[in-house]
Amino acid sequence: MAEGVRFELTVAINHAGFQDRYHKPLGHPSTCAIISYLRYNLSMRMKIFKFYEDSIIPQYQTAGAAGFDFCAHLTEPYTMQPGEIHAFDTGVGVEIPAGYELQIRSRSGLAYKHHVSLLNGIGTIDSDYRGEMRVLLKNHSDKEFTVEPGMRIAQGVVAKYEHVEFEEVAELSESERSGGFGSTGLK
Repeated sequence: MAEGVRFELTVAINHAGFQDRYHKPLGHPSTCAIISYLRYNLSMRMKIFKFYEDSIIPQYQTAGAAGFDFCAHLTEPYTMQPGEIHAFDTGVGVEIPAGYELQIRSRSGLAYKHHVSLLNGIGTIDSDYRGEMRVLLKNHSDKEFTVEPGMRIAQGVVAKYEHVEFEEVAELSESERSGGFGSTGLK
């Protein structure tokens, strides 16, 4: 196992407000300096560890992307058979700040074009987990699907959560809603 390297993922900030407030275009040097300062000092930082030298650090593909992509860490292509479930290594582990979770989500292109998605819908990586992250994919199609080394197979979104204390009660309060599982209809 290669020695870990600390990397930082940053959350993009909205630049539009700076143009109005400072009355300077976004390309103006003083505005760029302010944006750079704020991006560095106000963005969430998350430590990431490469378990292997060739592991790929997750990346945002566009400035407005909510999720960053995780890549398959494989030494050779892996072909999923129709209906097969397989856990793919990513080669990385993260140290998520307390009070946050890392949600692992399907990539819409894989799901729509190839019928390959996360088995459990959304996976949760807890803030106290320190092992290598794995992505559990299912091939829902009737065709083989090959995952190549370095292929983007899932996306991650960091989300805040709250711990709750459960209070046992004799009954729940009334609600306008009558039930679940489609009780509100389709239209």
